[in-house]
Order: sequence, then C-alpha cells, then structure tokens
Amino acid sequence: MKILILHQFVNHNTLVNTLCKKLNATELKVDSFNISTWEYVSSGCDLPFFLRVLKVLLFDYRLKLLVVQKAPFLLNGMLRKYDIVDIHFFGTFYYNTIDLLKKLGGKVKITIWGSDFYRASDIIKEKQRDYYKKIDCIQIGTDAMKDDFVAYYKDFDDKIQLAHFGITQFDLIDKIAGAENIEDIKFKLKLPIDKRVVTCGYNGSAGQQHLAILDAVLKLDNALKEEIFLLLPMTYGVTEEILDKVRDQLNVSGIEYLILTEDLTSEDVSRLRLATDIAINIQITDAFSASIQEHLYAQNIVIVGEWLPYNKLEENGVYYFKSSLDNLTLHIEEAITNYAVIKENSLVNKEKMHQLSSWDVVTRDWVNLYSSLV
Repeated sequence: MKILILHQFVNHNTLVNTLCKKLNATELKVDSFNISTWEYVSSGCDLPFFLRVLKVLLFDYRLKLLVVQKAPFLLNGMLRKYDIVDIHFFGTFYYNTIDLLKKLGGKVKITIWGSDFYRASDIIKEKQRDYYKKIDCIQIGTDAMKDDFVAYYKDFDDKIQLAHFGITQFDLIDKIAGAENIEDIKFKLKLPIDKRVVTCGYNGSAGQQHLAILDAVLKLDNALKEEIFLLLPMTYGVTEEILDKVRDQLNVSGIEYLILTEDLTSEDVSRLRLATDIAINIQITDAFSASIQEHLYAQNIVIVGEWLPYNKLEENGVYYFKSSLDNLTLHIEEAITNYAVIKENSLVNKEKMHQLSSWDVVTRDWVNLYSSLV
C-alpha cells in the first residue's frame, strides 16, 4: 500500500516526516509532499523531472501554492502513484486537488490538526462540507474534538476515525534528563536555580492569552511573586504588537522573566520542559497540544483552561489542574504554596503520557486506520 501525505507548513515538516519514518518501519510505504516548498520525501521515488524543473521556476512559495490551488493537474503524475492521499491541515487550496484525486480513483483522507477546524469561519466550514462529502475518511486526534466536529457536521460521524501523533520529544527529554542535572539545564537556558520557573504558553500568538496569564500573576501576593520566574516561549506566531504589550505588562509586574523569541533546538525545547516547574496553557482553542503533553511527560505541574478538550487526559488518570480565567490566580497560588505535594502527584504523568502518546503505541492506530481504507 502506497500513501502520500500532503501538508503545507514548514514547521509541520519534522512531525510529518517522523510519522512517515515510523509508518515506513511497518508494512506501509508512506511519502510526504509539502505543497508550499515542494519538498518531496520518499524512500522509493524522486520528484518527477517536470516537477523538479517547475519547482525551480516557481521560486516563491506562493506560486507553488497557486499551482496546487489552481492547477493540481500538474501534479497528476505524482499523485496517481498512490493508493491513498492524506491531506493534513485542511485548507481552501486543497479543493481542486480533492476533485482531481477523486477522478483518479484513489482514496482520499483528511487529517484535522485542530485550528483548521476550530478557527475556520462558518463560510469556510460550509464550503468544506462539500469536500468532506467527497472524501473517504476524516481523521481526528481526540474524542473531544470529534464531539465538536460532529456537533457541526452531523452527517459525517461514520467517516471519522481516531488517531493522533506520537511525541518524538519524549525520547529526547529522557536522554537529556539522564545526561544533565537540573542546575546545568537551567544554566544553559539562563534561568535561576533558586526560583520556581513558570512557563506561560508555548508560542507567541495572541491566542495563547499571555496577557490574561500575566493579569492572574499580578494578583499574587508579593511574597509569592518573589518565589517565581516567568518564562515565555514566543519563538513563533508572535507580532511586534503582541510582544510590546507582553513586555509592558511584565515590566509592571516586577517579576523576573525571560522571553524566548529565537528558534530553539530540539535539545533546548526538551531542556525547557525539564526546567519548568509550573506550566500554564489557557489558549483559546487547542487540540491536545504536543507542548503540553511534553510538560506532563516531564512531570511538571500543569494548569490548563477548563474549556480545552483534554478529556482524554482525565480518562487516563493524568494529573493536572483545570482552571477558569477567574480562578487562575488561585490555581497558580496553590501550585506555588503546595508545590511539593502537587509535584509528587504529578509524577504519575510520565508513564501515563507514554501509554497515550509515545510513537511505539500510536503508530499501530495509524496503520490500522490506513489499512481499513483499502
């Protein structure tokens, strides 16, 4: 069985290609094609010569996207090699590609990542309804997201299958934890060793609600503020306007802080998880964020918005706090003042997250899903 994964975002490359690598270790043959860069990762095929020439001529990513959107027949020679084409992160530029794939007779699957559904306008959702009717399978990562999806698209329940990505970072977290002590890790990240590191969000987008987190922190007693150090990873999705507002509020707070804006290596991402004492995620929408799963695996105290679809964590006995915006200050205060007890309770999370999201566990779900389509 030959499968092609179509995806768009450069920052999805590592995850998609890891998925391909894990699946290629089974009986499946899986390649990937980034429709923005035209990067083709295949163990058995080269990008057809015509497309290699076109890739050079279409030097701008917008031109490459335009081909996929307006003239997907130019990719016909590549697409027809595959039994299944799996579209990751559904967007408007895939419409004509789906029409072409159905004419070619292969199976078409869409993998919902989260914000491609949650942040789509009603106009786009209604247009996409037509394409969900045409395809063979809709993959969703969690039961909670499936419930939300079916609440809107009531007719597609029978097309939905569940499977989510594994977390490669788990192995690296273990490797670094075995090689470096916490003092060395904090030193490398320029973090104090005598304060509780509170990590606020995991990217720079407005949806992370950094200002709401800081509002809650500002309400803490001054003695508690002295005990913490705020770490804000804002390495992608950030604008100067957001950054300026966050800096202004941090400077008012009087609390020591560090904002990360430069890209981090995978090793430093793992160090960040290990260096964190308390992680807060109250973003507006989320789909079982890998970053939060990594914080849980690293046995941090984790506080998340009560509106986020993390039911799967509760069902599997993962220990964490759910908080409203109104009660966020109280939960942060409790995490600081009762740190030792809550930390002890959080130690169960490493094994729980391994069983939920390690690649050796979740790869079986992907294999079964693809196999069911043929």
